[in-house]
Amino acid sequence: MAASIIMDRVNSGTPAKHLTLFFTIEFVLLIGFIGSLFLFKSASSTDSSASVRQALYASHELAYEANYLSLMLTDLHSDELGDTLSIRSSFEKQAKRLMQALLDNEGWLTPQNQATHLIRTERQQVENTLVKSLNAGRKLLAIRQSLEQLKSDGQQKELIGLMRTRFNEHRDIHSKLALQNQRAFRNFIRQLEMLHKAQLAKDEQKNRNFINFAILASVFFTLCQLSLCLIYRRHFKHLDRFLTRIESRVQTGFKGEQGSTFEQRLDALANNVQQALDLQVTELQKQRWKNEALEAAGEAILIADQSGHIQYTNAAFTRITGYESSIVLGQNCNILSSGLTSPETYNDLWTGLNQNGYWHGELINQRKTGEIFTQMTTMSALYDEDEHTGARSHQGYIAVMRDISLRKQLERDLYTLARQDGLTGLLNRKTVLDEAEKLLQRSVRYGDPLSVVVLDIDHFKAINDRWGHPTGDKAIVQVADRCREVLPSDGLIGRIGGEEFLMVLPGVNSGKAFKLAEELRLLIASTELLSDQQEMIRLTCSFGISLFSRGYVNGAGTSDLLSKVIAQADNALYSAKREGRNCVRLYSEEEAEKEVF
Repeated sequence: MAASIIMDRVNSGTPAKHLTLFFTIEFVLLIGFIGSLFLFKSASSTDSSASVRQALYASHELAYEANYLSLMLTDLHSDELGDTLSIRSSFEKQAKRLMQALLDNEGWLTPQNQATHLIRTERQQVENTLVKSLNAGRKLLAIRQSLEQLKSDGQQKELIGLMRTRFNEHRDIHSKLALQNQRAFRNFIRQLEMLHKAQLAKDEQKNRNFINFAILASVFFTLCQLSLCLIYRRHFKHLDRFLTRIESRVQTGFKGEQGSTFEQRLDALANNVQQALDLQVTELQKQRWKNEALEAAGEAILIADQSGHIQYTNAAFTRITGYESSIVLGQNCNILSSGLTSPETYNDLWTGLNQNGYWHGELINQRKTGEIFTQMTTMSALYDEDEHTGARSHQGYIAVMRDISLRKQLERDLYTLARQDGLTGLLNRKTVLDEAEKLLQRSVRYGDPLSVVVLDIDHFKAINDRWGHPTGDKAIVQVADRCREVLPSDGLIGRIGGEEFLMVLPGVNSGKAFKLAEELRLLIASTELLSDQQEMIRLTCSFGISLFSRGYVNGAGTSDLLSKVIAQADNALYSAKREGRNCVRLYSEEEAEKEVF
């Protein structure tokens, strides 16, 4: 276009100095327009929310690590000795990793990134409470190691008792500091979330300002061009031919109508240019929004090609797996494999993708650190459709992953709580009765003997009244431990009442059951219990035994049979209580006559 204009001007005898001046002005305006867009974009393109988002993710990880470290020591008891060195080693490794992570996090909260004084104050509070909690934990472990040494050296019971009291006091102190640390982390994370929202709003405003500036600069550049054209028309006679050549090169296909004036054609040309600019800005803005949505997603997103090589990962993928995008790009997806996912799951995965183009399920993978975690995964096949033929070609896969390790752990904990007694770790009443009914069904089917033993701690109310309920709990736990020691491998035991226990012995007749109960009675009676007041207590238990007989069936259900056998064992237990306690009694015909009368 410039060459044609020059030839026109040469043919018409236009002075060379006028052409030089015109194109010099054109060049200066173009350079100024491009430079102003570049400078404004550079000034407004800083993503101020990225550093806050990075600090927020890291703070969540720090809070989780600190909570895990405090739980490591909160559940320690003064009577569970023997593994202090291993606990202390694990504690020091975890504390070192936590402090290193806190130092690494410090760079994201520098004053130039986060000038808010409140954020820096909250972070300092987190660091102070964390250091106090770690020091309290080290002191607690040191006391526990001293207590272990005193016990191994056979020191006096009074000294050991004082050391146990000191251990419990420091454990309470550590628990309080751990709670303070959790509150400090919550306040710090809440402030970071508020600041992150504010920074996102600022970044969005910067983007809108850039778009508005680009539009204004385009309009200004267009007006300058129009002004130059008007000036050009006054000095040269062939401007109509120049405008006709410009219109023929406009991609929108604008054509001037016959009889249209110069101003009308010029306005139409400016409108087409403005529409093209608006369309381009809108598409760029939509693409930017899509990229930001992928990066801000809470679930990890992975895109792979047909052969399973990774082509894209978002920020959540790095946060969950520990692998940065620069490391995994081009790697095969099996870099995450732990080898614990069953072959059947992989078969279902590929069957779903090949047949339906979709699969949803759980995978057991490992992080960069080697830690195993469970992820809920949704995978879809990606296809590209030809515009002319409509044929679809397979391009790769996209996977959306969510870490559900905490949920799986909670499910396991709930299952354990639903089956076990919280104090002793034995089966609770409902579970032990359900399992006992299954054993009774087996005995009915095969005709095998089955014995039921009910035992009760003697004078348990007096123990609670004199030494307190904590000592009573210790007595229950000690009896439960002794029951575990003598219980056969195929036997069943559970806590069915406050101080009452039920043992079910499949394949054991009454004689063997009596011998086992007598062995357990002597074992409990030979073990002394230390109360919280440092007094020795001698525990005894009474036992009642009942034997299941096939004559009990007579068309009755196993639930009724089990209730009858347990009731007979209870009657034998009451006989043992009446005869002075600390003895074992078998259910007999005499007991049946007492039931009648």
